[in-house]
Amino acid sequence: MRHKGLMKEKAPWTRYKDIIVMIRRAHIFYSPVRNQCYCYTKPSEYLAIAFYESGRSIAQIASDIERLVSLRNEKDRATISGLASPADFADIVAEEARQYLRSFPGNDAFRGNSQHGWFRALAGGQATNRDHLEVLYAELLYRNELTRIATRCKVFLQLRIEDAHLFDTWTWRQEQEPDKQWDRFVKIREAIHDASVFGHPAPNQGFFFEKPTEYLAIAFVKSGRPMEEVLAEIEMLAINS
Repeated sequence: MRHKGLMKEKAPWTRYKDIIVMIRRAHIFYSPVRNQCYCYTKPSEYLAIAFYESGRSIAQIASDIERLVSLRNEKDRATISGLASPADFADIVAEEARQYLRSFPGNDAFRGNSQHGWFRALAGGQATNRDHLEVLYAELLYRNELTRIATRCKVFLQLRIEDAHLFDTWTWRQEQEPDKQWDRFVKIREAIHDASVFGHPAPNQGFFFEKPTEYLAIAFVKSGRPMEEVLAEIEMLAINS
């Protein structure tokens, strides 16, 4: 999208691009599910133009974006809480936990996976109070959605690897030797993380989920693509995430 008022000089256009990247990385607008085709970019572009024309500082815009994300998350929780009975809500969270645990999320002791014990308990039918369920539900939604995004990334880049929910990154790691392939994996993983391809969790989403980053790094390793091409594709994902 090329807005006339933004194309007159380089600095304003750069400011607009910075704003739209902030909006996209915050995931204010939901990513499409599998049957919804491509991401509809107009809402993000519209909001970016509105922020641009407001004259607010980048720091203020960043704060406003955080507030929008917080409001969206509160609305999501309120919708689930308001529509589901306690028993139904527990079933919803349990099914989300089962879906997550079937997706090879990594070793329970791996960093960021401290809630795995509770996820397994929920999947097995153990009860907990409503507030705790809502906390766990937010974390599960974040992790399951990031897994789906990782699959969309590999499809977009035409990387030959199983979908993210079918691939066991933990087992792959254990099978590796300290060789050039491992070094390549580490470098690519760091590049994906530094580019913030998968963003950062909101305050209510728990720890950062490592698997999508590692999955995408493994996919690149398996592809055999030159490092220059890999880094360019990571940058492209970061811009469009």
